[in-house]
Amino acid sequence: MIAAAGAVLFAQTAIPVSATPADDKANAEAEISSINSQLTDVIGRYDAAYSDLTKTEEAIAQKTAELETTQRNLSVARSTYDERVKGIYKYSEVNILEVLFGSKTINDFTERFDLLNKVGNSDAELVKDITVSEQNIAKTRAELEAARIKQAGLLSHVEADRSAIESRVAEKRSYLDNLAQQIALEEAGRQAADDEPSLWHGTLPPPSSGVVSIAYALIGVPYVYGGASPDEGFDCSGFVSYCYGLIGVYLNRTCDYSPNLSWEQLEPGDLVYSHGMGHVGIYVGGGMQIHAPYPGTYVQEGPIYGFCGGYRP
Repeated sequence: MIAAAGAVLFAQTAIPVSATPADDKANAEAEISSINSQLTDVIGRYDAAYSDLTKTEEAIAQKTAELETTQRNLSVARSTYDERVKGIYKYSEVNILEVLFGSKTINDFTERFDLLNKVGNSDAELVKDITVSEQNIAKTRAELEAARIKQAGLLSHVEADRSAIESRVAEKRSYLDNLAQQIALEEAGRQAADDEPSLWHGTLPPPSSGVVSIAYALIGVPYVYGGASPDEGFDCSGFVSYCYGLIGVYLNRTCDYSPNLSWEQLEPGDLVYSHGMGHVGIYVGGGMQIHAPYPGTYVQEGPIYGFCGGYRP
């Protein structure tokens, strides 16, 4: 019905003229299903990221405890080493001849100095080992902390994806609720059309009364695809162009004009586009329009849904 001339302004894809609220409902439900699949994937990634973060934090806690133990051991080892070094220096003050003559044998003398050297070397190795362990654990802890920051960032990113998808689902469900209301209204309209097939009384007000008055007067004319007069019926753009033609404003048959109005700027008599530029009606105020919805219905007043722009001729 309406060409996608407003795509530049609204980046919408035109929907076929046969689109109905029921079609939109089915499409929205399919989209929700697709979004839910994306949400399932994101939740899986969120759970995995959260699990990895938990494991990383546990590893950091373990390495921190090991580092604290190593530091305590190092402190004790250094204290012991210091005491022994002091003892060695104290002993070294003794004249070597006194040590020699104080020894019962040459072997005794040699063993005493070997023992001192071994004790010193042993303590030095202990301090060295503990220091290396401390350095290794500190390095591992730093690596784990970097991994924790990375995992936390990933978790935050995935959480943002999750929130965005949940927001999209909520918007689509709200849209479905509006469609359900529209479907109920138009079902009532179809029943009224069946009960009263000649709702239109066949008279029109003078052009000076304005396009809105003319639109109201045409309520009841059946929807006919390609129709452009009350005698043959109307489709949506045929209805709009006919109403405007009576007041001397001639619109092309498809009313394919780029939208130039936002919702807040609408005034009675403006064209309102919906269905992604696939449908047009005449705004009458209060969020309502008069339009020819789709086959099986008739020109009627109803709420605007799926609004994607307005146009003032």
